Amino acid sequence: MELRQLITSIRNRRLKDSDDALQAIAESEKYLQQAYEGRYLFELIQNVRDANKEQETLGAVFIELTNEALFIANSGAPFAEKGIRSITTIGRSPKNSQDFIGFKGIGFKSVLEVTNAPYIVTENGTLYFDRTQTLPLLKGRELGIEDIPIFFIPHYSPVRLSTEEQKAGIVTKIALPLKPGLELPKIIDRFQEISVHQLLLLGYLQTIEFKAPGVHTRFHIQHAPDSRQTVVTVNDAVHHFRQFTPSAPLPIPSTVIASLDEKERKMYEKSPFVELTIVFDTDEERQLRKITDGKLYLFYPLKILSGFPFLIHSYFLVDPARTTLRDSPLNIYLLEKIADYLSGDWLQQVKKSDPGHFLDVLAFTRNKDVPLLNHLYDRLKANLKSKRFLYDQHSQKFYKLGEIVIADGFDLGLFADHLFQGKRLVYIEDTATRIWLTHEMEADYLTYDKIAEHIEAECERHRETKNIAFFQHLY
Repeated sequence: MELRQLITSIRNRRLKDSDDALQAIAESEKYLQQAYEGRYLFELIQNVRDANKEQETLGAVFIELTNEALFIANSGAPFAEKGIRSITTIGRSPKNSQDFIGFKGIGFKSVLEVTNAPYIVTENGTLYFDRTQTLPLLKGRELGIEDIPIFFIPHYSPVRLSTEEQKAGIVTKIALPLKPGLELPKIIDRFQEISVHQLLLLGYLQTIEFKAPGVHTRFHIQHAPDSRQTVVTVNDAVHHFRQFTPSAPLPIPSTVIASLDEKERKMYEKSPFVELTIVFDTDEERQLRKITDGKLYLFYPLKILSGFPFLIHSYFLVDPARTTLRDSPLNIYLLEKIADYLSGDWLQQVKKSDPGHFLDVLAFTRNKDVPLLNHLYDRLKANLKSKRFLYDQHSQKFYKLGEIVIADGFDLGLFADHLFQGKRLVYIEDTATRIWLTHEMEADYLTYDKIAEHIEAECERHRETKNIAFFQHLY
């Protein structure tokens, strides 16, 4: 359907709704604005990501802030009829796949934080929303300006993307005239709150550029799938990452799918698989580094610390504001599968690539504020009990928990053969890792008391082998 005809048809039909219905929708829009407060820029960026996902192509986002308006232009899939119907309702979207971030048609409403009249400019004309234009069409009704929903009643303008914009690959440009009194630094701060990790996990974006008076920030994302390496350049700063994913998407059991709400159940019945991505910060030599605020991600961070020093992304079920996990069989299944992956395929990979370093990033601290995460911690702990995951630098071999004694180095030189009571002494430098191994994983730990308890037997063993060096170090 031609754009003008489509918008006119939707508008005329909606104008016939009762005053009570229009007031209720207006209140819903206000609620959504509050629920998504501070997220409008990221919501717009993720919409671009979804457009690029639809075409399976990389794209770009160009954001420009002036004294009068905020503009967001992008490449990707054009704004189509399904998108228009979605944006003019609440909880309806053409994105019927978990691969798309925004699948309820809600996030765009967050722009009401900065504007009263958003415009969406395409090659076929402009879709815009403006209550001051709607009010005269409701003449004679008992409705004030605040009683009128913004997005529910769309309007059309013949303004199109310029020839230059289209040649540059722009398919949509959103124009947000700023609310009176809105301070530009607040909008700039909102963009600067968007982290490198958030953009990294979105995928399907290569460039994000932001321009404002006195500010110019450019993100450039380069993926090397064969090596799992990603480099994100932010102006002159370079950030290195390694991403790990299972060799195939995780199949969801039919019993788990059956437990979902109707819309979610239909979505997963259509594609009963989910993805899992583990993201590590690295140095320039690609060595894994710990971060202090590792979170669960659903493309962007939930307000939940995972307890691990890295990022975990999957299709978690969350509340509408995407800030907390729902107590769902799907989430439990995902958490347990994350544990299986970390103790399985991921462990085998890093044992080869990072034998002396991976243990420090595997050590977790339980987040006691989120009991649901115990499914992850307990499963991982149980799995590791039977794994050879403890690396000894001296023998250059991996051992199981029952085969080793953890040591911190105070005894160096005492046990030249690196054995104590028939077990391999494994020296752990990182304090947090030692605490995790001894308290969480219940590994044996070499202490002065333990040496004293077994010193007689150790002396006898070394006497029999005539190990004079042992007695020299002991005294």
